[in-house]
Amino acid sequence: MAQINKPTVPQFNNVTACRIIALLLLFAATCGRLTAQTYNVSHIGHAINTKGSESGAIVLPDSTILYASVQNPQELGNFLSIDAVLQQIYQAKLDKNGRPQEGTPCNWGMNSLTKNTYNIAYDDQNDMLYFTYCSPDAEQLSCDLYSMQRQNGTWKHPKRLPGSINLKGCTNTHPAVGHLHDGTTILYFTSNRSGGLGGYDIWYTLYSNGQYSTPANLGAPVNTRDDEITPFYHDDSQTLYFSSNKDGGHGNFDVYCSNGQRDQYATPVNLGPTLNSPQNDNYFTVSPLDPNMGFLASNRSESYFVKDSFCCNDIYIWHRTFDKPTPQKTEIVKQEKPVQPVNITPNQQPIRSLFPIKLYFHNDQPDPHSDNAASKTTYFQTYNRYMFLRDKYKEAYSNIPDSLQRDSIYKALDYFFDHEIKNNCDRFEAFIDMLAEDLRAGHTVCLTVKGYASPLHSAAYNDALSKRRISTIVNQIREWRNGRLKPYLDRGALKIKQLPYGSSQALSNVSADPRDPNSVYSPEAAMERRIEILDYSYED
Repeated sequence: MAQINKPTVPQFNNVTACRIIALLLLFAATCGRLTAQTYNVSHIGHAINTKGSESGAIVLPDSTILYASVQNPQELGNFLSIDAVLQQIYQAKLDKNGRPQEGTPCNWGMNSLTKNTYNIAYDDQNDMLYFTYCSPDAEQLSCDLYSMQRQNGTWKHPKRLPGSINLKGCTNTHPAVGHLHDGTTILYFTSNRSGGLGGYDIWYTLYSNGQYSTPANLGAPVNTRDDEITPFYHDDSQTLYFSSNKDGGHGNFDVYCSNGQRDQYATPVNLGPTLNSPQNDNYFTVSPLDPNMGFLASNRSESYFVKDSFCCNDIYIWHRTFDKPTPQKTEIVKQEKPVQPVNITPNQQPIRSLFPIKLYFHNDQPDPHSDNAASKTTYFQTYNRYMFLRDKYKEAYSNIPDSLQRDSIYKALDYFFDHEIKNNCDRFEAFIDMLAEDLRAGHTVCLTVKGYASPLHSAAYNDALSKRRISTIVNQIREWRNGRLKPYLDRGALKIKQLPYGSSQALSNVSADPRDPNSVYSPEAAMERRIEILDYSYED
């Protein structure tokens, strides 16, 4: 029969653009490379590895490691028998060097007495585990995704994921958890269902308020006509790691990474021969305790086997090093008093090269039909809602009889969503990371933010709307990483100078008739609905 713990399958557009070069220390955990990266991979040993098969190691914030293991297989003749042995989730603690101590079967309630239990993922925002139950009959492999949530310190009974996530007649496995800007959980998983690009593909579903969306294929460039399996998403660096057996690798399954979010990813990068072997390399994960170390599973030659057949996976620990010094924090030159406002220009120090940052909004957002000059909404919340409206914008032009004119408008809208909205949101996120470094260094920082609106309402209304839009980035900065920058705003170490221009400086002649769909959905009008972060100065 097929081996259980090879990747749990039978034998076998640009949110971040590798983020921004100036992501400083977090950049070491992304696919982008300021310096060449080398992976030092070592076998963990007998603490958790056996002559059976181990895989899928993840680390929880409390230094617990969870992994799957099928133990005590028997050699019968010329093949390995695991018919009577079920795979289960094991747990262990990491020592001070990040290496697992002896593992024991997990007693949290997910292990089944009749099915194989493996492929585990953890959602830290919802304190929820995802995992796979698979039938013990590998000749008729059937795998479904389950979850279990911890409430008041107790793990609840496992629940089968609803709807078409567990599509009948196919394998649904390899869960991986990420989070969107507004905190929505995105669950990636592997499936060989129809509608993909070929073989096993990576799919995703969104989880919010107890509900899961209809699964969607992650698409190219991540998925190919070959098999893509065992995804892992690293939130801090917005990096998706996965394994593929496509051409051009170093072995059968190689580990790749791609920067992005949701379903928009850069071209995947092979992690290279210092990590990948001539055998299967999969289940790559990053430790939440250190972005430059983690685990993977492999059946390479150092693994333990009942016989030397490369039959089974063992778990390996990896550490990432750099052939050249890791990029250091870029310090903005401290100016002598009196300080004059600094006009930000490109090609200066990295924090300044991000400017101007233009952040866009859908019509009358946030808080439509309001006269308030402030909002409780964060910018990432408005961003995610905006990104779902691309098809609605195109629909406004679907009745244009001239196909060339219609296609030209569609291309302009695609460019606006892909290059203006997404790329500027990226720069804003990178800017907050670097702003935090500057504030922690003791600087008092003043930002100048300008707000604009398209001319669809009165000047007074547009002035208040511009102020509401500026308040969304103030809210976003205030809530960054659970309020780490809030004290700087409260005590005046971070000052934000607001210039709400409303529609007084609108650059295009957009129709003022709110009933005209072109006044809302045209690229010209969309470009007016924005705020811009322009100036960055010290007041030390």
